[in-house]
Amino acid sequence: MDQEFENIDSSGQWQNLYNEIRNQSQECPYKVAKFPENRNRNRYRDVSPYDHSRVRLENSENDYINASLITMEEAQRRYILTQGPLRNTCGHFWQMIWEQRCKAVIMLNRVIEKGSEKCAQYWPSEQERDMDFSDTGFVVTLVSEDVKPNYTIRLLELRNGKTGETREIYHFNYTTWPDFGVPESPASFLNFPVAVGPKCPCLLEDGREGEAVFGICQTVVAGVLGNSTLTPVQAGEDLCTGDLMLLSNVLLSVAIYW
Repeated sequence: MDQEFENIDSSGQWQNLYNEIRNQSQECPYKVAKFPENRNRNRYRDVSPYDHSRVRLENSENDYINASLITMEEAQRRYILTQGPLRNTCGHFWQMIWEQRCKAVIMLNRVIEKGSEKCAQYWPSEQERDMDFSDTGFVVTLVSEDVKPNYTIRLLELRNGKTGETREIYHFNYTTWPDFGVPESPASFLNFPVAVGPKCPCLLEDGREGEAVFGICQTVVAGVLGNSTLTPVQAGEDLCTGDLMLLSNVLLSVAIYW
């Protein structure tokens, strides 16, 4: 595994690998994301789910949400990769979590970074405790919050207002991943998947390359423990067939961390 990265790095092949994966991904359309009625549901113009792998909201007039279903076979994990919710899509976000029976949400950014909003505040603070999303009929309650040096673990209660049923959702928020960069300490980040692992299958919420690196890290760790020949490059190729993202940054981040 180390040898593969050394070979790619020493021969300057990262760009070629990026181009290869990008060319493969261009065969997959993402027309629904570009429909006029869906434009205000996308945070970024260049991050769109493919039509074949996008999550579909159930029992809704408009089933679109900017999210993709991803399966990582070697890690025996299923993920949903989604953008940081907009203020007008927070209700859709929780609807998706309910319908897809997600047990955990992994957030790899802060709400505000460098003065810009990276995602809407879609969970309640300790002061308010409850958030009501009347457009989709869900209520989120903060049960507990454990603040650690590099991440915060929250236990949330998600209630379906139509049925009265409630579910527990874990919210893992990694708070030291800099915008357009990587964490200073590999150890601090690699401890994060260890904390999250038992709560998966889950949802990765961010919209940046960190979500892909997280999925790759879990997959490669699983491959190593299972004596598999899987490499981070293979994992990246599998992951990137499900969503359109900045693959060059993903590959760079993985190279730095491995």
